[in-house]
Parts: sequence; C-alpha cells; structure tokens
Amino acid sequence: MVDQGGCFPIDIRLLMEYSISVIAAFTAPGIGMSPEQGKVAYYPLPSSMQDLVAALARSIKAGKLYASSHELFKQNIEALHGHTLEAMEDRDFLFLGIAKEALFLGGSFYQAKEVHFRTFLDFFHALGISHILFEKNLSIRELESFIECLAGAKQGQGDEVVAALPREDIKHLSVGLINYGVFSTAHAVAAHLSP
Repeated sequence: MVDQGGCFPIDIRLLMEYSISVIAAFTAPGIGMSPEQGKVAYYPLPSSMQDLVAALARSIKAGKLYASSHELFKQNIEALHGHTLEAMEDRDFLFLGIAKEALFLGGSFYQAKEVHFRTFLDFFHALGISHILFEKNLSIRELESFIECLAGAKQGQGDEVVAALPREDIKHLSVGLINYGVFSTAHAVAAHLSP
C-alpha cells in the first residue's frame, strides 16, 4: 500500500492494473501489441452500479437546481448514500475509474450505453476527473458536500474539486485528475517487459 500522508491508502497493484488496462483499452491494435492483445472485453454494468450511477447523476442535477437545504436535494443525497453503500457491498472501498466512454470497476470495463451512464462519464471527463474512490465510512454530510462541489464546478475544474475536498472535511471520498503522463510511463514499462 502507498500512503500519502492524510490521503486514503491505495493498493498500487490496483492502480497499475487500471493504468495498464486503460492503455490496452485506448491503444490501437498493432501499435505496441498484437490485434488479440488490443481487444478489451466490455461487460454490462451490474444493476447496483446502474443504480449508483443514476443516483449520482440525479444528485448532481439536483445540486445544480436546488440549495443544499432544499428537501429534494436532501432526498437525492440520501438515495445516493444508500446506493453507494449497496454498491460497495462488504468492501472497504469502491474504486471507479472513469474514461471517456467506459467505467473501470473491479478489473473490468463497462461501456456507456444508458443515458445516465453516458451523462455520468461525460460530466466527470469534462471536469478532468479520472477516478472516484468511495471509502466504507462515507457519511451523508460528506456526500452532500461533494455533490455541492461538483454541482458548482465547470468544465476543466476538477483540480478545484480536488482542492475543495480537504477544505470541506471530506475524508472518506477522494478523486483523481486525468494525467496523461501515466500512460507514457505505463507504456514504457509494458514495452520494457514485453519480449
């Protein structure tokens, strides 16, 4: 595990699996790999994740329309919290890797086909957010603050969302920014390891 001070520790193997899988998903076959290696399997999104994605999209929309004290905003946050806990099941955390047209979850890619799913990916990609990490003890207050940050963010302001998390005392949720430098590093490692 890599520990970065007050940040949530992340299993580096999961991060490398995500980085290498993303490279595999977005590298054209024939460029550094065989056509068979370039194929990535996409699976249907599990129903608990469909519910989470839809709840997250609805909560962001409610955050843009209503004040945090409004009853509809609070209802959406409570529903989102329930769906988040359900999607986590018995795990300590839930890692969602976000690409332009796919979600990385538990070692598999899920291609966006439903409207809420596509909206979810487009929104986070436009902000420049590459992943969301929900931790087991995530509170409703933390989710509410996170959604308020997202609802106020504009395209390319993912770094402002990241900066707001500690300021808002959000300790059980973190986000990462898109960093294309990781692709060149992971590609160099993969090229070095290939025969």
